[in-house]
Amino acid sequence: MKERLFSSLLVMFVSVVLAAILQELIPPLTPLHLKVPALLGVCVYYSLCRGAGYGFASAVWCGLVQDGLGNHSFGISLLVFCAVAALCSILLKRQLPNNTVSCMLVAMVGGFLTEVLQYAALIGSGQYLALPFLFVLMRLTGFVVIAGLTAGVVSGF
Repeated sequence: MKERLFSSLLVMFVSVVLAAILQELIPPLTPLHLKVPALLGVCVYYSLCRGAGYGFASAVWCGLVQDGLGNHSFGISLLVFCAVAALCSILLKRQLPNNTVSCMLVAMVGGFLTEVLQYAALIGSGQYLALPFLFVLMRLTGFVVIAGLTAGVVSGF
């Protein structure tokens, strides 16, 4: 049993490290400067396709790494990733099948929450000026699409 737990945590460690490297090395995809949310994809995969313990472990790990790598308010990603893990373990595992499309849908919800809360935290702290609504809407839509596609690729691996 310990050997299986150790190997699963080792695979999770490698997944989080690779996702963090990809998230930092892949340049922003659009003129809106959207980064690929690979850590969100790893968190969603473990939360939806593995046990609740693995889901929460990956949520904390991915949330801390993303907050450490980003230049935004600390704690937002950790909060959202833990909320996604809780949502998956309590409700969605019983409702959604264990496949790539489910991971994509959950990642889109997680991406939406992450972007909205990060924007609100940056506005509230005074680090950002309020941006035009159309720009925020386009950025939010783009990030939700990219989050879904990234989660599909991550869950496929």
